[in-house]
Amino acid sequence: MKRFSFLLSAVLLSVLSMPSIAQNSNVRQISNTNENQPYKVIYKDIKAGKSDYSKIILNAWKLYDNNRLDDIAMIIADTVTAFLPDGTVIKGKGNFLTGLKAYRGDFSSVVSTVSAITTLKADNIPNQEATTIWGTETAIKKDGTTQKMNIHELWFFNKDGMVITFYQYAMPILSK
Repeated sequence: MKRFSFLLSAVLLSVLSMPSIAQNSNVRQISNTNENQPYKVIYKDIKAGKSDYSKIILNAWKLYDNNRLDDIAMIIADTVTAFLPDGTVIKGKGNFLTGLKAYRGDFSSVVSTVSAITTLKADNIPNQEATTIWGTETAIKKDGTTQKMNIHELWFFNKDGMVITFYQYAMPILSK
């Protein structure tokens, strides 16, 4: 047993004292400049943003599911612009909330599941952060039919923490 402990200690010591080949300290993130790229990239050098914004959007989804849409108003800027899947563009907080309430009013219940959420920040646009969320919405219409959608949303926050731009992409999930 002593020999095994000594051998194990010697092996561990030699492994721990070896330089790491896989980790190179000279690695740096490459900037996504427009040089030699087929498209102009608007948001450059994207990094993780404030995780609080992700939590705010998760709460907004829960408020939508629970039909408590007035509670969402506090995160929406007066000048919000929303782009919806059917091509509709809504401008202004009042119009956004009215449209949201009208759409949600068509359903007796909504249950959402979240696949992923993250907040991103681009170095070249310092006054904005974008929270992106992917999920599935299962809604029961008032006539009893079910509507199931894959949802992808982008919520852009300004420097004051208010949503200034909203994009929603949706794809129906067809039953087999």
